[in-house]
Amino acid sequence: MPLDDAKRATLVPLRHLLRASRASSRVDGSCICAAVGCGIAQQREILATTLMQLLRDAWGQAPVVFNPTVKVASFDEAWLLSLIDAQRKGDRDSAAFLLSSRLPKYSHRMVLSLIAQLSF
Repeated sequence: MPLDDAKRATLVPLRHLLRASRASSRVDGSCICAAVGCGIAQQREILATTLMQLLRDAWGQAPVVFNPTVKVASFDEAWLLSLIDAQRKGDRDSAAFLLSSRLPKYSHRMVLSLIAQLSF
């Protein structure tokens, strides 16, 4: 999927976070709770690592995240961009469709919450 300037502005920071979190160790719930009181950079890293782990567990493999300089999006990145866009617009039907198409029901709320807290 080719990226316009608006989508690149959203995707480049997401790529940086997800690529950095890909090699991170697993994060437990107490670490996520502790992140609320820490600096914003560390909090974003923990939230991105949690999102990456959640998607990896649901999909059976890590999401495909391209280098930040690449001008096209992978299928996984395009899916995330669509979900972020639906959430920004308040389009619950599209968000529900996207979540149901690739994730188990129990993870929907967590994914939406992580994306909202990462504030893309």
